Amino acid sequence: MAAPVASGSLGMGFTRFGSGDYLEQDISASCAAGFSGRFFAGARVRGMFLRIPGMGSASAFGLDLGTLAVLGRNFRLAAQVRNLNRPSMGRKRESLPSGLEIGAALEPAPGLWLTAGTEQMGPGPASFRTGTEFILSDFFRLRGGFHEDPPGFSAGFGAGVRNASAGRISLDYSFSQGGGLSGSHHFSLAFRFDGRPRVSTPESRPDEKPRLDRAALEDLVRIRGIGRMTAAAILTYRDRFGIRRAEDLLKVPGMKRNVFFKLRESFSFGEPP
Repeated sequence: MAAPVASGSLGMGFTRFGSGDYLEQDISASCAAGFSGRFFAGARVRGMFLRIPGMGSASAFGLDLGTLAVLGRNFRLAAQVRNLNRPSMGRKRESLPSGLEIGAALEPAPGLWLTAGTEQMGPGPASFRTGTEFILSDFFRLRGGFHEDPPGFSAGFGAGVRNASAGRISLDYSFSQGGGLSGSHHFSLAFRFDGRPRVSTPESRPDEKPRLDRAALEDLVRIRGIGRMTAAAILTYRDRFGIRRAEDLLKVPGMKRNVFFKLRESFSFGEPP
C-alpha cells in the first residue's frame, strides 16, 4: 500500500511464505522521493520473522536502500542494497548477509519491457536473472522470466483497476519453479492512493478540457492516432512517475511528437485538484 505525500510517497507492506509449521513473514515500512522526474531514491525498514520446525523461531530488523534512474524514454537502471545494517537473527545471533542487486529495463517496443539483473548476497557468487513484461492494456499485463540461483523459471500476470477519485488497486500472481521444488505460487495485492477525490465545483466550465491524471485507457484511444499500446504506455508512466506538465509526456517511452501535440491539445495538466 502506498500513499503520496508532499515530498514523495510512503508505503507499507506485508509478505507471508510457508505452510504448516514452516513460516516466513515480513512487515515493512518505506519512503521514497523523486528528483527532476528522472532520479528516485527510497528506504525500507523490514521486520523479519522466521519459524522452522524443531528449531524454534527468530526475528530481526533490516534496512534496505534503493535508487532508480530514468535514462532516456525507454531505459531504466536500478540498484538496491539489502540488509545494510547487517541484522542478527537466532539464539546465536548470526548476522544475515548484506546484498547488492542491480537491474536494467529496456522497452524496445511500446508496452514490451525486457529486464535483466544480478544479485549477490554475502560472499557467495552473483546470480543472474532475466524477464519480460507485455502490457496488453491499462488493466492487464503478462510476465515471464528465468533465474539462475536456483535454476528455474517464473510466469505470471498483473491486473489492476484505477478509480479516478481514490487510487489504483492491483493484483499480481506468479508461479515459480526451480531448486528441486515442485513449484510455488505467489500472490500480491496492492493499493495506491492518488490523492484527494475530485469534487465538482460551480466554477467548472462545460468546455473545460479533461485532466490527463484522471484519464482512462478508453479516453486516450478515442484520440485519432493513439492505439491501445501507446495509451497503456502513457498510463503506466503516469501511474509510476506522474505527469504534471505536458512536457512530461516526452519522457514516456516511445512517445512521438505528433502524439505529444494531440495530447497537449486534448487534455489539461497540473496538480490534482
